[in-house]
Amino acid sequence: MDTTFAQLGLDEHILAGVEALGFTTPTPVQAEAIPLILEGRDVVASAQTGTGKTCAFALPVLQNITEASRAARERLVAQ
Repeated sequence: MDTTFAQLGLDEHILAGVEALGFTTPTPVQAEAIPLILEGRDVVASAQTGTGKTCAFALPVLQNITEASRAARERLVAQ
């Protein structure tokens, strides 16, 4: 069974964007890197051009920005 983007722990909004772009199955570099980056671990990846390294980095970064933004809004509302 192939890994799906949903199994990697990505936020539902990011998953919706990935699906809207027509991506259904992460590449091997994405499947390995995304969960590690979401855990806050450092990752160095080497793969051939066109294998999705940029997406492997960008999706977790977008998720971290989304989570930080959400937390900041919640702190403002609580004040």
